[in-house]
Amino acid sequence: MNKQLFIAILLLLILIFCKILCKKKEQKPKRYLKSYKGAVKNDNSIFVNLASYRDTQCTETLHSLFKNAHNPSNIVVGVCQQNMLNREDCAVMAYKDRIRLLQLDYDEARGPCYARYLASCLFKGESYYMQIDSHTRFAKNWDRDLIHMMKTLNDSKSVITYYPQPFNVNTGEPERGGSTVPKICGSKVNDRGMIEFTAKEIKRIENVIENRHPGLSCGFFFMTGQAVIDTPYDPDLDWLFQGEELLYAARLYTRGYNFYAPNKNIVYHYYERKNQPKFWDDLKDFYRRERDQSRETFNRILGLNSRGKPEIGTYGLGMNRSLEDYWNYLGFDPVNRKVVKTHC
Repeated sequence: MNKQLFIAILLLLILIFCKILCKKKEQKPKRYLKSYKGAVKNDNSIFVNLASYRDTQCTETLHSLFKNAHNPSNIVVGVCQQNMLNREDCAVMAYKDRIRLLQLDYDEARGPCYARYLASCLFKGESYYMQIDSHTRFAKNWDRDLIHMMKTLNDSKSVITYYPQPFNVNTGEPERGGSTVPKICGSKVNDRGMIEFTAKEIKRIENVIENRHPGLSCGFFFMTGQAVIDTPYDPDLDWLFQGEELLYAARLYTRGYNFYAPNKNIVYHYYERKNQPKFWDDLKDFYRRERDQSRETFNRILGLNSRGKPEIGTYGLGMNRSLEDYWNYLGFDPVNRKVVKTHC
């Protein structure tokens, strides 16, 4: 073999090796975890699903959660953190025995649905299941108040959910008064053709059963542990962001679940997050390329594609109520993709 041929073969092998490495980096293997299938406890324990993407507010969220709980020893937080730097770590040493932690490198992130799926696999049969964002603050005795609301509703298929009012990130205090509570009351179609919920501030109503509404906020909801067993998180919703809430709401509703706004403000949310890292910026090449696929998945499950037939099953819709019933209740015309009624 002459020298030039040897060099050519060597360069070709190096090129093939580099392509294999690049492909592996680009298509990181999914981590499918086993979700809990056993009995649900009857001890008022609460599991909290907390997915964090490079969020320096996450530790303060945990501080607020445990500090303001009436019974912190009854709470477990399942944290899926996707970080690049140590200062982004989400941990509270005083409550480390109450935290189940799953860590990923930030470039393994695939959007909020995938992270929430991973965190949901840390659930071990607690009585109640709550989901929050990693930039949240809590009202005093939030756990006692939520359990009291659920017992007042007296229906295991109730979900307490709303878009929380904002808090001031510098002071940690709420930015609005406590006389109103946001209620999810309608929907809209955004510029990407995705369906989103809309909300309106309403006067506080003490009887939570009068606060029924058609939507769900993935930044805060509280339900029974059985609900997440009935409606498990889909591991294959990479990059889905807009549309996450309506899809999970439809899956819960068609399994017989109803949504209620709380009768008082339970948590507060940091909305602006200026100059904070976002997955769609850090991983924009992946996100831009794959987000259309996530939209196709959303449309396929809800029957909004050319096939026109929604999917029934574990990661699809339930059979207790029809999707048509949900569209009618929400006030949305799926054929013409327009809002025909609002509860606002």
